[in-house]
Amino acid sequence: MADDEGTPDPDDTADDDSGDGDQSEEQQEAEYKAPSKEEWEKARNAAKKAREERDKARSELASSRREKQTEEETAAERAAEQKKWQRTAVTNAAVAELQGAGYTKAQARRLSKLIDLSNVDIDDEGDIDLEEEIEQLAKDFPPDKGVARGGGRVTTGRGREDSQPKDDVDARFAKRLLGLR
Repeated sequence: MADDEGTPDPDDTADDDSGDGDQSEEQQEAEYKAPSKEEWEKARNAAKKAREERDKARSELASSRREKQTEEETAAERAAEQKKWQRTAVTNAAVAELQGAGYTKAQARRLSKLIDLSNVDIDDEGDIDLEEEIEQLAKDFPPDKGVARGGGRVTTGRGREDSQPKDDVDARFAKRLLGLR
């Protein structure tokens, strides 16, 4: 049979390493052209400029994050401090108003802890409106109007009451020591 040049021969499977994608190192080195000094300087300056811009952007971002974080922390601290002092101011005002309503100081302190801060209004001038809360506490826990205050006897550390004369103290002490009393 005659060889047709158009049909490939199955026996003709020779390995050719000279494909387009498979270049030897020598061929690649021969094709590589080193940049000129001007091209090198231009690329180096562009890379340097890009690094400087990147560093500047990073520092600006970091500083803005710090400022934002500092502002948030400051706002949180102010809110916590305001809440703490607000509670103290409301408690003191409530104790004063409860004492005016007829409660003892101890009762007023205990009852002031029952006041809900969310219901209390403090205006711009610092006035505290506690009327509704005091009225509600008075309804729930009426003050003891019949309790007599004071009037008890005062005694000293030596067992002498104020109603006895002062010059008797030593004589009474001597009698107690001797068992005569």
